Amino acid sequence: MNKTLLLLAVFLTGSSALFSQKLTSVKGVVTDAQTKEPLPFVNVAFVGTPVGTTTDLDGSYSMDTKWGSDSLQISFVGYETVKVPVKSG
Repeated sequence: MNKTLLLLAVFLTGSSALFSQKLTSVKGVVTDAQTKEPLPFVNVAFVGTPVGTTTDLDGSYSMDTKWGSDSLQISFVGYETVKVPVKSG
């Protein structure tokens, strides 16, 4: 039986003078949908790119990239994989 991940995220946007493309910044917390406990070491990645990270011990993550995509994929062993839309730039 797959459990469901609950993604609490704040999507930030910004730009940088160093890059010609807009910088996409995302951060959030991944929790278990039933227990609301934060989940450490969950994989969080922009779909279709090599850009990703894992959550820390508190279930938090953050990424800044100019090679983002329109969604994040959140996956963890024993849980259902979730895709979340992201606004680029």
